[in-house]
Amino acid sequence: MTNTELISEILSDPQIKEKYNISETDIQAINGDTRYQKEIIQIIKEIVSDNDNHITATKSYNKLKNILNIV
Repeated sequence: MTNTELISEILSDPQIKEKYNISETDIQAINGDTRYQKEIIQIIKEIVSDNDNHITATKSYNKLKNILNIV
């Protein structure tokens, strides 16, 4: 399963779709490099990518802090 397929599978969960207002169009528009308008999609993409690339949790957390603008 590719990262894009995994992200699509995660975002296809009915509870996640409802909670974060994710449409089928949003899921179909997922590809490898795009910054997404919906922050949750970008966060899940980064987590999956970091896990696939064996990035440490600390480095992944720091990247997510930048996405979320957390100081």
